Amino acid sequence: MPAAGPFHVNLGWLQFAGRIWRDLSPGAPLYFYLHGFAGSGEDCDFLRTENGDFDRNWVSTDWIGHGASSAPAVGEVYGLNWQLEGLRRAALAFPGHPRVLVGYSMGARLALYAALRYPDLFERLILISGTAGIESANIRADRRRRDAGWAQLILSKGLEAFANSWEQQPVIAAQDCMPAATLNFWQQRRRHQSPIGLAHAIQSLSPGLLPVLWDRLAEIHQPTLILSGQRDATYVDYANRLEKTLPNALHLSLPNCGHCLHMERPLEFLINTQVLDQRR
Repeated sequence: MPAAGPFHVNLGWLQFAGRIWRDLSPGAPLYFYLHGFAGSGEDCDFLRTENGDFDRNWVSTDWIGHGASSAPAVGEVYGLNWQLEGLRRAALAFPGHPRVLVGYSMGARLALYAALRYPDLFERLILISGTAGIESANIRADRRRRDAGWAQLILSKGLEAFANSWEQQPVIAAQDCMPAATLNFWQQRRRHQSPIGLAHAIQSLSPGLLPVLWDRLAEIHQPTLILSGQRDATYVDYANRLEKTLPNALHLSLPNCGHCLHMERPLEFLINTQVLDQRR
C-alpha cells in the first residue's frame, strides 16, 4: 500500500502535486484536503492528535498555482476544469478506499463543484468556512475587480507587499488567534508561493467569476458536515443556509473560532468531524 510522502499526477504537461500523510492501510477511508487561496496541502501537518500522530488518513493536494503544483504563465489552466480534473485524477490514484472530501474556504467552494461534477467520486463532504457563491451581479462584478487588483499587486509589487495588504483584511487578521507556530507558517507560506501562480489563480477562481451553486445544492446527496467558527459571522450565515439547502447536511459552529477554525483549534476540529462517521 502507498507509504507516506509526496506524489503527483500528470495533467498533460502540468503536474498536480499531493502528499500522503501516513502509510495507508487497505480499505481505510481517505480524507482529501483542499486548501484555501494562497495555501497548500501542508496544512495537514497541523491536523495531529495530542500525541502528535494522525488519527485518519489525510491526502492533500495543491491547486494549480499553489504549493508544489505547476504554476505556468498560461492563464487558461487555472480555471475550474483543469483544477477539478487534477483532483479527480488524484482521487482515482487510490482505488479501493472510501473517499471523504474536506475543503477549506476556497477549497470548500471547489469541493461543491467537485461533488456536482463527480457525484460518485466522494462518499462524504466536510465544508469549512464555505459558501455556494455570490448571487448579486453587482457584488460579483465588484469581487472580480478586487481580485484583479490583488493580481496586479502581486505582479507589480511582489508577494511581500501582497501579503502585508492581504493580512489586513478582517477575516485574515482574525487568524492571529492561531497557535504562534501555525500563524508564522501561514504568513511565511503566503510570501513563498509562485507570484505568477497566485495572480492567475485569484482571478480564475474568483467567486465573482465562478458559477453560483445555491440552486444546484439539492443535487448533492452525500452526508455533509458544515463547520463554521462562531467569531466568523458572515460564514456562520452561509453555513446555516448550506445546511438548509443541502439534502443531507449538519452544521456545527465551533466556539472561540474564526474563519480558519481547523488551524485555530485542530483538536476540536478533529473531534467534531467524527460526527460525520455517524451520517453514512
